[in-house]
Amino acid sequence: MMYEPATSNRVSVAGDLASTRIEVKAKKPVLPLLFIMFWLGGWTVGGGFAILSLLSGSGEFGGGQLFMVFWLGGWAVGWVLTASAILWMLFGRETFEMSSQVATKRLVAAFLARKWHFNPQLIRNVRKNPAMQDRERPSPLGFPGKSSGDVAFDYGQRTIFFGTELEPAEADLIVETISHRLGRQARASA
Repeated sequence: MMYEPATSNRVSVAGDLASTRIEVKAKKPVLPLLFIMFWLGGWTVGGGFAILSLLSGSGEFGGGQLFMVFWLGGWAVGWVLTASAILWMLFGRETFEMSSQVATKRLVAAFLARKWHFNPQLIRNVRKNPAMQDRERPSPLGFPGKSSGDVAFDYGQRTIFFGTELEPAEADLIVETISHRLGRQARASA
């Protein structure tokens, strides 16, 4: 008899006396991923035809061409957002690294990255984010947002979030790890 694995394949924690690193890999929902990849292919072809139509139009710049330029602006925004969602689902990860000097939150999706640095002395009230425990409100396409994440902590007068679409046990592990690194007691789960 084989048992189900008891550890997460999305969350990993590593550390030593000097620092701790928490990594959360993006969820990879197969059907939504396949759908938006297929959709992006059609969207790309449609945009290509619109560009060709605009470039091969008559010498006069009329209302139809003005509408086409406007539509292509929306098309480009939709293309970039959809391509970003695909990159996030395939290669995305959130990391949170802590030492006694600095805590760094990083979002990485292939070659796109963003990071924030925090003073560990100002991190307070590490907890599970009760608002995200309501799975009726999943984040769009699994993107980590400014106010999404199953783990939260107070940083001065701001609240910082981490860990998009975590299982409750994964969120507990992260809360305990950050609290332990800070030398504080983990707050009871919501």
